[in-house]
Amino acid sequence: MEFESMAAAGGGGVIGEVAEPTWEQLPKELGSFKPNVVVYQITTYDWGKAEEQHASYERLVKMVTDAGAELVIVSAPPFKIDDFYKPHEAEIKSAPKSARDVADKHPDKVRFP
Repeated sequence: MEFESMAAAGGGGVIGEVAEPTWEQLPKELGSFKPNVVVYQITTYDWGKAEEQHASYERLVKMVTDAGAELVIVSAPPFKIDDFYKPHEAEIKSAPKSARDVADKHPDKVRFP
């Protein structure tokens, strides 16, 4: 079994300004690697209103499934809401619900264990 990592060092995600590198790089990676499964870990930077989160996770579903892969979304690792994260606490807490809603909408394409 082969594995390819696109992990972002120091931040990344699929929502907002931090997402631009992901949206530029992901189609290239999917095209060259041709994975069966793509695992996306919700990041501590998945900030945005629930509608933005839904739209971005939907975009991710489409991009991954159009490439012929299944998407697995996993929760962010445990972390402390410090002064840096405090202004985005509500958005950070809503990201897993947004991901769950998208996974529930596409049970044949997305898993959120």
